[in-house]
Amino acid sequence: MKTLAILLISLLLTLAAESASNYYVVNAEGKIYVGGNLLKTGDKISEETEIKFTSAGDKLYLLSPEKGNFLIRPLKEDSNQSPHWVTLLKNALPESKYYKTASRSSEGDSRIFNDIYDVMAFFREKVTYLPETRFAVNKEKLPLDGNNYFTLNGIQGKENQPVPGIKITPEGFVLTDAIPSDSPISLGMYYVQPGKKTLIGKFDLVIKNRLSVRNELSLFFNLAGNNAADPSVIYFEQVVPYFKEAYGNTHLETVKDIIRKELGIAMQ
Repeated sequence: MKTLAILLISLLLTLAAESASNYYVVNAEGKIYVGGNLLKTGDKISEETEIKFTSAGDKLYLLSPEKGNFLIRPLKEDSNQSPHWVTLLKNALPESKYYKTASRSSEGDSRIFNDIYDVMAFFREKVTYLPETRFAVNKEKLPLDGNNYFTLNGIQGKENQPVPGIKITPEGFVLTDAIPSDSPISLGMYYVQPGKKTLIGKFDLVIKNRLSVRNELSLFFNLAGNNAADPSVIYFEQVVPYFKEAYGNTHLETVKDIIRKELGIAMQ
């Protein structure tokens, strides 16, 4: 019995050490390689893994069940040097967790646009659209009808994906012809009224595949560990900061919808 107990303790310690040294790929922006293979969501690497970046804009988002979430970029010793394209992961890890601070969004965040300034605050810089997203608008302050409407202007992306249209709904509006693609579309959004056309903002739109988003989200909940068993804690302290960094402005209610419906996780 004593020998069996020692073996069990040894096995548990080994598994714990192995878990602590594992980093799971949540998302890899750009072409990032390990051992000649392109990294993808769900891949597992360790601190001793040699990673190869191919662009100064590459970003690697990692999740450690024990240590938290990390954003890794090509190393630069100072601003005058070129990035280091090849490095061991342990040399590129930041000293502290990237998403250590909880980021609690309000329940109304991106759920409804109260006025034109709310729309301007959302549709700027980088916007990620998730299929089935519906934008709600306070139509008393921001009329939407045949004479008052939003429109998108832009050029086709590298893969010739069409510029989405905007359809008015009873609650607000939705994007139409939103075809998922890794290539962003540079757009300008306008609010058109009789005799007036107001620029809402210029931004890069990324249209994500709902399944790929589901796969990213599953890592946060499957690898959370005992310290973050409450789905709401995982959502506010890990998922929300990650989406704000990696996705830009995103409709978080759609993110919750994917968690509820496609991961089967109850959210408050």
